[in-house]
Amino acid sequence: MSQARQHEELPDTESRWRPLALLGPVLTVFLLGLTFLSWQAAEREASAKRRQAFTTSADRIVYSLKDRMATFELVLRGVKGYYDGSDSIDRNEFRAYVQALRLPETRPGLQGVSYARDLPAERLDAHMAQMRERGFSSYTVHPPGVRARYTPITHIEPQSTDNLKALGFDISTVPAASEALDRARDTGQLALTARLRLQQDVGRNSVSGVVMYLPIYQNDADLDSVEGRRRGVVGWVSAPFRMPELLQGMAQQLDADIDLAIYDGDPQAGGSLLYGNTNRPTALEDSPHGLRTTQQMHLGGRTWTLVMEPLPAFERRFDDTDNGLFAAMGVALSLLVGGLIWVMATGRERAVGLAHRMTQALRSTRDDLESTLNAIPDLLFEVGLDGRIYHYRSARSALLVAPPEMFLGRTMEEFVPPEAVTGLRAALQAAHDTGYSIGHQYHLELGQQTHWFELSIARKESATPGQEPRFIALSRTSPNASWPRPARTSWPTSTH
Repeated sequence: MSQARQHEELPDTESRWRPLALLGPVLTVFLLGLTFLSWQAAEREASAKRRQAFTTSADRIVYSLKDRMATFELVLRGVKGYYDGSDSIDRNEFRAYVQALRLPETRPGLQGVSYARDLPAERLDAHMAQMRERGFSSYTVHPPGVRARYTPITHIEPQSTDNLKALGFDISTVPAASEALDRARDTGQLALTARLRLQQDVGRNSVSGVVMYLPIYQNDADLDSVEGRRRGVVGWVSAPFRMPELLQGMAQQLDADIDLAIYDGDPQAGGSLLYGNTNRPTALEDSPHGLRTTQQMHLGGRTWTLVMEPLPAFERRFDDTDNGLFAAMGVALSLLVGGLIWVMATGRERAVGLAHRMTQALRSTRDDLESTLNAIPDLLFEVGLDGRIYHYRSARSALLVAPPEMFLGRTMEEFVPPEAVTGLRAALQAAHDTGYSIGHQYHLELGQQTHWFELSIARKESATPGQEPRFIALSRTSPNASWPRPARTSWPTSTH
């Protein structure tokens, strides 16, 4: 009848736990969904911050470059205003004016300021003679050749070794410079060259120079027409600079974690690279996170295209390891909660059975150990380093009058002869130092007879840190019966 009742109760138990078993997977899916949504929100926020920071840095680069070019133009307009309309420009005044600008400190990247004169061919010899009279004994217009007009550089400051290489150089012989000179003359506005090799860089591999020009006209020139400006031009003031040095001088205004490339024209249409890595990709989708921007600058009749993208150091600023960690923790917690509920719902009976089997195994082990210990005919003690007895058991305890409980808490010195105490302490100390001690013999008076025992001691390893050392002492009857009988001891004996 009871068996039938048990079979009847089983379906009720299963029906009671089945909803909880379903709750585990459902709750796991729900928590995983929340974790995913939270992770997605955090990633979107990080992406927005990354994009905003990149946009701000890119805008600052463009603004800083425009501002630097504007200062260069301002220098040229100052020189132009100072000498505009003059038939001749005094060299000392030109030097004093340029030196007052302190270009290396205030306009880093600017190679210098120069003046190029519009010179007809018939006045070439007179011009060179005049320059040599002013202290430039080896002055000549170069490169040599017969041309209708010449445009030699007659003034340049500061007069560094590199800049003096350009003195007397006819800049109209360089196609990129000649095009910019004509454009500045015809428009009356600032004109910028394409990329060229500066005369200061002759003999070097550098081809990263750019020059800006402003025309200077006679006072009575007709500036309302192209023809009038062509007839009235007397020369140009110019500002040569190298792009790498220009950008290096702007390092404090630029973001070092943004890669910058500057093209003269459209890079997709074959524009030449003025600054940057020649191996960089030009497709927008090649940039990580799509963070790449292209902006254009219109300056001196040319269009510069600035291509900017983040470097790995910029990306590392926004590597949110906590976001990934929290997501991983969320997934782990979701699985843990769902698994725990599922285990609780489906493993109740299994847990009870497992506990029962473990209990039986422990009892069996305990009984086996008990049987083994009971089969040992020797005296077995657990003692401390001071000889105090904490545990005692032996199948031969019937030899003694006192029950085993009598020994607990007392020291071995109270039961062994005084002459054996020193040997016992030495055996305990040896076991403490080396781990074990064997072969120590002592005698006791038991039942009106002298019994010899052999003592072996082993140190017991404790799993509790800081616990005082314990030892297992095994005392067995010595087979040597021929030793002389010592004096009796006061050991309690059995009446058997």
